Amino acid sequence: MKTIISINKKFMVYTPYELINLIKQNSKNVDGFEISINYRNEQEVEYLKELANYCKINNLHFQVHGNSSLSIEEQINFLRLLENISDYFEYKINVVLHSIKADSNEESIKLTTEYLTEIVNKIDNSKLIISLENLNDIPEEDRLNLKDIMPIVANDERIFLTYDIGHELDDFNNDIGFDSSLVPLLSNVHIHTMSYDLYHGGFDHNPIFKHDPNWNVLLKALLFLKNNNYDKSIVFEYDLYICPGDTIEEKIISYCKSIDYVSERLK
Repeated sequence: MKTIISINKKFMVYTPYELINLIKQNSKNVDGFEISINYRNEQEVEYLKELANYCKINNLHFQVHGNSSLSIEEQINFLRLLENISDYFEYKINVVLHSIKADSNEESIKLTTEYLTEIVNKIDNSKLIISLENLNDIPEEDRLNLKDIMPIVANDERIFLTYDIGHELDDFNNDIGFDSSLVPLLSNVHIHTMSYDLYHGGFDHNPIFKHDPNWNVLLKALLFLKNNNYDKSIVFEYDLYICPGDTIEEKIISYCKSIDYVSERLK
């Protein structure tokens, strides 16, 4: 399994070159990046391109967390860019998307299905993997969970699953309802934990350390995947600002230490 760090604009105080060097100096286990950007921001698009270049140079894996709020036209333009980057890497690039927000689950499922179907009909599916992520409920918002999105994934062989263990943990506590029959549909996994006292303030993408109350459940889920021959990416999807440290550098280093802690126990 590839162990991947999730990055966004919070990391962009460092150039991609600087960021890769900082991470390499402080982690033995980071195999690559899943980057989220604002496609409408030219500087962030350029950052993505530059990061892809340095990932290739350093033999690091590259994948993307996309944005389902883009119009179809914007999304296709973005994915065309990623198709070109796929040519550079000579492998399919995984692109994670969320479900579409709507007034009801039924409407959200309908809109998400239509949106993804139109996308996979227009892109080169030999270069990109479109992956739908299970979400958790948040205050005043009922979002599509694993059970809701499985028919979308199961009914179109061009759409895969990003299984977010942290979201599943939040919605179902210690009951992570994952089944081995879903493993072939997986292209990606997200992992993070949460602080129950902070969650209602939005702090659910917390780093995992030794005394985490969810440690046994998280490790059990990862070992389940490993024992069922899952060999793709595990993305450590933390909110950088929640990571311990007084500076961005210190927070990135503690992020790396968490990844190392979990990765070494998987081995």
